Amino acid sequence: DVGDDVGNNSTSSSRMTDEERKKMKRVLANRKSARESYQRKKRMFSELETLIDKLTKENLTLNRENTDLRGQIGELRRQIGLVTPTTTSSTTTTTTSSASAFTVEQQQQQQQ
Repeated sequence: DVGDDVGNNSTSSSRMTDEERKKMKRVLANRKSARESYQRKKRMFSELETLIDKLTKENLTLNRENTDLRGQIGELRRQIGLVTPTTTSSTTTTTTSSASAFTVEQQQQQQQ
């Protein structure tokens, strides 16, 4: 029995070393995977921030263009006599355009 224990002890000791190596290899592989995952997440976050900036600028540009076009429509309607400058509809259009411009300015301030 004692001889068996000594033999098993020697075998289990070398097996333990193999297990430790496997564990260390697994730990290192997990660290590498975690580092790569973090880098991917960081890169994706950066790309999303860039996209947000681009879309925010595009939205601002489109809002300005929309406001300008609405103003041109109002002016053309006035010129052809569909709307007189003193009617409520014209005032509403002007107020709406002013509100849109104000909203655009608020968006710009928030970005800064």
